[in-house]
Amino acid sequence: MKDLLQKIINFKIPQDFEFDNKKKILAVIICVVVLYLDFGVVMKAQLTGLRKIGPKITKLKSELDLLNKNLLRMQDIKASDPEAIKKRAQKAMRMIPEGQISLLLQTLSENANKNFLTITHIKPAKEPPVKGVVVPQNLTSYLINIDLNGDYHHLGKFINALENGDVFLMVQNLRIQPDRKDFLKQKINLVLKTYVTK
Repeated sequence: MKDLLQKIINFKIPQDFEFDNKKKILAVIICVVVLYLDFGVVMKAQLTGLRKIGPKITKLKSELDLLNKNLLRMQDIKASDPEAIKKRAQKAMRMIPEGQISLLLQTLSENANKNFLTITHIKPAKEPPVKGVVVPQNLTSYLINIDLNGDYHHLGKFINALENGDVFLMVQNLRIQPDRKDFLKQKINLVLKTYVTK
């Protein structure tokens, strides 16, 4: 090993192999230009592309993992009791009689209170006929207009409770505005649609 190092240190260019100063400078300039082009242009473009793709790949992996978990959960639920799923689907589509609208409003109010939302106004009204929409003769379409105060998190829980309830309710319209008195809360206008039997 020492002999090899000594040979490298004592290496001399043969006398018939001569470089003049201009050729040396030209060779150094060419090497610098090649290295600059390689690192400055090609490598820079590749690194920029990798930086852009990295977060996308991470996001797709997390979404794929979540999808796989949800699919496994869905399969477990289906395998556990298919009859319970059918009963729950039928239960969710239950229509109330027209005389029970006040009871439905009371249930909505109780759900809002459980979810820390304050109802400032609630008003049911029959939906006027809409052209092109056919409603069965034994059903009447109702719109329930609700003004609420609360935050997004509790609003989401409230809507989830309505959708999982035993009476058919659908969010027809939703408007959210900041509350100027309390910046942590919002003013919410929620229009729910339901059908009642005659």
